[in-house]
Amino acid sequence: MAKLNSTATSRAAPKHNQSHGLKLHRPIAVIDLETTGTSVDADQIVEIGILKVMPDGGIHRFRKRVRPGIRISREATQVHGITNADVASKPRFKTIARDVSKFIRHCDLAGFNLKSFDLLMLQTEFERAGLDFSCDDRHVIDVKEIYHLHEKRTLCDAVTFYCKSTHDEAHSALEDAIATWRVLEAQIPKYGLPRSVRRLAEFLEQARPSRFLDSGRWFTTRDGKDVFAKGKYNGVSLSRIAREDPDYLQWILGLPDVPEDCSTSGSNTLWTSPKITHSNGVTVNSNSTTFAPGTQIH
Repeated sequence: MAKLNSTATSRAAPKHNQSHGLKLHRPIAVIDLETTGTSVDADQIVEIGILKVMPDGGIHRFRKRVRPGIRISREATQVHGITNADVASKPRFKTIARDVSKFIRHCDLAGFNLKSFDLLMLQTEFERAGLDFSCDDRHVIDVKEIYHLHEKRTLCDAVTFYCKSTHDEAHSALEDAIATWRVLEAQIPKYGLPRSVRRLAEFLEQARPSRFLDSGRWFTTRDGKDVFAKGKYNGVSLSRIAREDPDYLQWILGLPDVPEDCSTSGSNTLWTSPKITHSNGVTVNSNSTTFAPGTQIH
């Protein structure tokens, strides 16, 4: 990923040609954020880049790095390359919030995955800065929605792409299973994938690992620590809550829709409640201060 400098700019650039693209009646601001992590509630912005395209074709740019109120996780740094040292001397977002608000004033908005992440994160940051931000009078274009709308990812499309044939019996369970096997058989030689089921499974886990430690998506890893991925302790380490609010862990495991692997997730899970019983009646920790072998305090 290209590194952006840390100064905000608003300068003219080569004009946008509207003959084949969007016809603009007012400016549109294309927004992208780099953040400390993936939680809209717990994480914060470390870099903001905005491309503002004017109705007359003029283009202006805004870019700025900011110092978040929490550490950038190692996992996030691996994605965008920005370290805590890189932003140690940068201003807080609240310092530049008015500049951002002014730059995108009276603009429609666009971005990739904008509605699900960037826009929510930006709204949260504006709230922390004490500024109002609304999309009520703006049109919002999420480029990812267009991508998924036109570049279909259904089983029928996979059969056409990999097998060069049609899947005429779609949504017939057995025929769908047969079609899926045909696609898998075609994918192996096309991408040079491992032919062993075990090795293929291991390859996929390494290539696209789940960022959650349990099927209920309660826990994830941040800087090598097991942390909550949702709830009132979103982003807080599991070991800290085990020490400070063990009743909360008991409450989680008492929920009827919490899967059993929620109580066994993570390699360094610590539960200090003397007895934690899952809602199905299974006691997962009794008369012990540790939950899993090899436990360590973060």
